[in-house]
Amino acid sequence: MTKNRDAYHAYVSSPEFWDADARIEVVHPFNTCTCDGYMDVLEGLREAFQGLHRRDDIVMSGTFEGSDWISATGYYAGRWTAPWLGLRPSQELAYLRYGEFHRMDDGHARESYVFFDIPELMAATGQWPVPSGPGETPGYRGRIPGPATQDGLTFPRDQGRGEDSVAKVTAMLRALNTPDEAWRPFWREDMAWYGPGAFGSFLGIEA
Repeated sequence: MTKNRDAYHAYVSSPEFWDADARIEVVHPFNTCTCDGYMDVLEGLREAFQGLHRRDDIVMSGTFEGSDWISATGYYAGRWTAPWLGLRPSQELAYLRYGEFHRMDDGHARESYVFFDIPELMAATGQWPVPSGPGETPGYRGRIPGPATQDGLTFPRDQGRGEDSVAKVTAMLRALNTPDEAWRPFWREDMAWYGPGAFGSFLGIEA
């Protein structure tokens, strides 16, 4: 992985980041893209958001099930000045949350999954058509800060710490949806869950 943060921004937004035969899965309405198709997605963002720039909050790399991966999350930001995906521009500064997972091979991504929180952007600009979220309350909808410890950008990777994190998260996931709520010991009472815009974000287990 590129060690410099600014270099990574440029790299992940260029065709050179992907293998020629890479499969890129993007949220609807983009769906499965080639490298050229995904460059068109980014170009559409640049055309709609004046001064578009990328703000990474978490970037990490490591090995999972024998493959090298890079994952990242943060926001694309810019002044929304032109229609995008049939949505009307706010003519103001707007943030679009993203999440990415890239399986790397010989320095290039061969398999990628890219998420844009389009519902959150819709809600922030008064264009969310559903009166409430899937839960009892809509939760907080708005920009989510980076890690409180300010250490979300890990250049280079810490292999031992990564393996420990994978083990803990996997154990927690296996404890979800259990009758005795076996997931509770993994979380503090004041934990924060940063859900996508349609679900909202909540502070505290009970919320």
